[in-house]
Amino acid sequence: MSVAQAIVTVLVALGGIGLGALLSRHNERRSHADRLLVDALNDLVSAVAEVANGGGLDAQARYASAAARIALHAPGEVVEAFRAFQVNATTGTADGRSRFLHALQTARRATGADDVTNDQLAALIFGPPRPLREAVRPMTAHHLAPRGT
Repeated sequence: MSVAQAIVTVLVALGGIGLGALLSRHNERRSHADRLLVDALNDLVSAVAEVANGGGLDAQARYASAAARIALHAPGEVVEAFRAFQVNATTGTADGRSRFLHALQTARRATGADDVTNDQLAALIFGPPRPLREAVRPMTAHHLAPRGT
């Protein structure tokens, strides 16, 4: 083996070691970010359940904290799905539940979880089916006008 071949062999070996270390560090950072997102999602679902069952300001604060962590750690499509839920954050109406389930399904896809149906997810999140409230319509000037005028 010539000196040139030995140098090339050493350089290739060092390059391989460097590339391996770089990929390992990248995978470690990605794994840590995934754990942070999953923790935030778990905390958000827990806080939603607390708020839905009459939880007070502490539950609302936990919800806000989890939502902020989702905003920091989630991919854009997950952030957008939870933003759409946040516009009228309720699980007491069919529309609210649908938006919440969509956000959860989007988050599941982003974290690499297997596909499940909305019915499967709803059964685990909300329990047995029960009647929901109708969506509240916003008040308008028509609603405020005195009757008979």
